[in-house]
Amino acid sequence: MREASRCVLLAAFVCLMPLQSPSATPRLLTPGTATGRLLTPDDVSSLASVGGAALSPDGKRVAALISRNDFIDNRSVSSLVIIDVATGEQRAIAPGRARIGGLKWSPNGDRLAWVDAAEDGRSQIYVLAMDKPGARAVSVTNIGTGVGAYDWNPDGGSFAILSSEAPEVRAGEERHNKSFDASRGDYMAKAAPGVTHLWVAPVSGGAAKRITSGKEGVGSMGWAIDMDWLDARSVVIVQRPRDFREASLQVVNVTDGSRRTLVAPPAADQSPLQTLFGASPDGTRVAFGRVRGPLALWYPNGVVSVTADGKNTIDLSATVDRSFRELVWAGDSKSAFAAASDETRYSIWQLPIQGAAKKLALGDITMVTGLSASNTGALAFVGSTAYSSNDLYVMTSPTAKPKRLTNLNPQLETLRLGRVGNVSWQLDGFNQQGVLTYPAEFVPGKKYPLVLVIHGGPMSSSSESFSTLAQLMAARGWLVFEPNYRGSNSTCTAFMTAVINDSGEGPGRDIMAGIDAVKRLGIVDESRIAASGWSYGGYMTGWLISHYPTVWRAAVAGAAITDWHDSYNLSDLNRTYAYPLNGSPWRDGNGDNFRKQSVLESAERIRTPTLILHNVGDRRVPITNAYKLYHALEDNGVPVQFIAYPVEGHSMPDPVHQRDMQRRWIGWIDARFRDEPLTSGGAE
Repeated sequence: MREASRCVLLAAFVCLMPLQSPSATPRLLTPGTATGRLLTPDDVSSLASVGGAALSPDGKRVAALISRNDFIDNRSVSSLVIIDVATGEQRAIAPGRARIGGLKWSPNGDRLAWVDAAEDGRSQIYVLAMDKPGARAVSVTNIGTGVGAYDWNPDGGSFAILSSEAPEVRAGEERHNKSFDASRGDYMAKAAPGVTHLWVAPVSGGAAKRITSGKEGVGSMGWAIDMDWLDARSVVIVQRPRDFREASLQVVNVTDGSRRTLVAPPAADQSPLQTLFGASPDGTRVAFGRVRGPLALWYPNGVVSVTADGKNTIDLSATVDRSFRELVWAGDSKSAFAAASDETRYSIWQLPIQGAAKKLALGDITMVTGLSASNTGALAFVGSTAYSSNDLYVMTSPTAKPKRLTNLNPQLETLRLGRVGNVSWQLDGFNQQGVLTYPAEFVPGKKYPLVLVIHGGPMSSSSESFSTLAQLMAARGWLVFEPNYRGSNSTCTAFMTAVINDSGEGPGRDIMAGIDAVKRLGIVDESRIAASGWSYGGYMTGWLISHYPTVWRAAVAGAAITDWHDSYNLSDLNRTYAYPLNGSPWRDGNGDNFRKQSVLESAERIRTPTLILHNVGDRRVPITNAYKLYHALEDNGVPVQFIAYPVEGHSMPDPVHQRDMQRRWIGWIDARFRDEPLTSGGAE
């Protein structure tokens, strides 16, 4: 049994799939009821979700983490349960854990392992014998800085573990010296990242053995990505020392620590590797993601298979021009399953070593994640529909109908939700799509306020899956439009890469054309239109209100990139931003290019009342971006409010601040739609 590799927001290669004709009338999905009460923030706060799942090797059981928000302690709490595939019966194993994750079955399915916080706060591996009555989970590791990625040895007797080495403690007077090399770090770094090493630990407990050594380990600068056993004596590792372009696949012999290169880092004009990867169950092949162009992140990602000796490589996704984001091998090692964004839905593709790729029939499931496969040909995943939040599904074979194993939020079936539809339009030779959510109490012939909710990335996409933010807005009586603009990984390579060195202008025209398509439905109150988004969606919000200043009644810019110079110089991705912006801003006069594609270049034109939201500890988009936008608006007399959250991360890491963010987002737009007064720099 194998679990899916980590999610990456990337895509596939050439446009080989037919374009859909533009829709004058959107495709609509039907909600469960039209007579219940409206969705409230309290309903959203009580929603449960699947935080992780793993299908047993025999396909008969699924280990799953059922997560709920705990607002008293401000955390997400997960309960580990075992679900019988045939009956749906659930058995609680470990309730109420805050840091549990990494569910993995032993090769023969007799034990289940997971990672949880020990008493000292470090993450360690716990193992439970599944079929022994009264058995208790036992901590079997004591790794110094805690367990990162890990995997069962195919013989079931040991674990391979990735763990960062603790920083060296200086002696004598130098113990007070905290200086460090910050050459490749982000603006919040306080110490050099630890070097990641490979360890092997016995499943029975006892001392772990460090396999790798040296200053590089298996990934310095914190960029050791993932690993998988190739056979009982060797582990294949995705190694990325400092930069996306430096990634390679290395095979490490756990007996003597020797290593060989399976896939070397690419030359400057070749395609880099990405973290989509896993070894086949029979150990004969490794599948991995390879960028379909020279620029990591900004070009799409295909699925490639290489034999264990490195001599034969096959592009498994050559005929499918979609964005692959997860990967898991079938139990027979003859094919892999991969999830891909697919216009305004997500699909699962079976990618065989020999033969044609096949798209699985998922019915009304519009979002999939967390792929897991058994040795018997079964497949499990977390799925969402337009009107149900994520639940656990199983397919007993690639041709079987998905079976829903959980119904975590039955209360949604009794609520009056907004209908969800697909809208398409054409611009610049691209067939484009967006998601349109109707007001929950929609009446044909009436016109409604329209709110843009713009996704981030940009190499991401909006889908017709259940959205708490969109449905809360629909309960307010608003239309909610989520456009997939160029740069989105929703369709083909040409569409995704069209954003390179055109970060704002082209996507801006796409979004405005999408709004025009919605207006043609005759249901938009054109005097009340708002723009909003997070991350790149925040950037596009700033771009739209500065380049189309007369359109908007309100705007919400969350974690918005406003100055590309700050992203290049301060972000954890730093020089990666040179890829899509024609190189470094410090060479060949390219600084002007960075400036012209930044929101701040045209911020003086903004007249839209704007709410700015940002985390103080955001390493991806430094909060300096928000301060600059705030002062640009405040100095020009534009009604503006700037709310900062003293938390780490690019998105809200806890339920209390997540709820506050949604409340402020919706409240700001609602007040502007109702023309409530707000002076420049004022607070609500």
